Amino acid sequence: MPSALASFLKAARTHRSVYLDVGANDGADALGVWRQLCGNGRPAAEAQLHLMVLVEAQPRFVELLHNLAVNLTQRSEACDIEVVGAAAWTHDGTVAFSQNRDPRSAYVGSHRQYGQRKVLSVPAVDFGAYLNRTLREDDNAMLKLDIERAEFDLLPWWLTTRSLCLVDYFLIEWHFKLLDANSSSARLEGLGLRLALASILERGCPPRPSGLKRLLQHDELQLSRHYNIPGLWERARWHNGQPTLPMPWSNLGVISTQSSRASEAPTSQANFTAGADTQLAPVRRYTPFSARRRGGASA
Repeated sequence: MPSALASFLKAARTHRSVYLDVGANDGADALGVWRQLCGNGRPAAEAQLHLMVLVEAQPRFVELLHNLAVNLTQRSEACDIEVVGAAAWTHDGTVAFSQNRDPRSAYVGSHRQYGQRKVLSVPAVDFGAYLNRTLREDDNAMLKLDIERAEFDLLPWWLTTRSLCLVDYFLIEWHFKLLDANSSSARLEGLGLRLALASILERGCPPRPSGLKRLLQHDELQLSRHYNIPGLWERARWHNGQPTLPMPWSNLGVISTQSSRASEAPTSQANFTAGADTQLAPVRRYTPFSARRRGGASA
C-alpha cells in the first residue's frame, strides 16, 4: 500500500491541495513536501500545492518557520505558506507548554515527561475551527500530526467538530509511552482510539466529494513499543472466555513499522527578523512575491 504522503502527492496533480504540518518543529518534513510540489522557480500556473500550513508552538522554532516561509516564497511563486505560531488545541487562548533539552519533544501541559525543564504560556488556536475555515469540501488535504501525546486529547475533539472529515490523508505519530502508565484506563483508551480511528472516519464522515479515498498511516515510535497497557491482558482474556489473570511481563504493546523523518534540516537566508520586542501574530500567511506584485496580499 502506498504511503499517505505518496498518495497525497499523486492526488496533488489533479486537485487543489493543502498540506498541514501540525507539530512542524524546524520545518524539515514540510521542506521536503515543498520541494516536490513547489520547487525552485516553478511558475504559479504549474502550482500543485495551494497552501502549506506549518503549526508550531515552540518559541525557539516559530521565528525559524517565519524565516523559512519568507525564504521559500521568494524562491518560488507557486505556493502560499501559512505559519501558525501557536499550539493546536480545542479552543482559542493560551495553554501551558513544556520545553526541555530535546527540541523534538516539547509538549502541551505542565506535567513532567522527557525530563521537563521549563513551562511557558503559549498561544493556542481552536484547530478544529481552523480546519473548517481553511479547507474546502473538494480539497486534497493531508494532515501530519506529531504533537507528543496531545493527539489523544485533540483527535476526539476534531471528530466531534467533523473537521477531520475534510482531510484525505493522515500521518499520525502516536505516543502511548507518554500516557499515564499508572492509570487504569489512559493507555487502553488511547489504544482503542488508534485502532478505531479509521473505522470512525469511514462510518462517521460522508464520502469525499473529491472522489479521494481516505488513508491513515500510523507512526508508532520504537520507544512506544513493548510498553505495558494496563487492562489489555485482562480484557483479552475476558473476551476469550478465560478468567482474568495478572498482566505478565511480555510483549503486549503496539506493534507497527517505524517511519523515518526527513534528515535534512532547512536553512534560511530570509530577511524576517523577530527582535526581543517583536510580537508575532499566531497566524501569518506568506504569499509569493510575484503574486503580491500582481495585486495579491498576505493575510
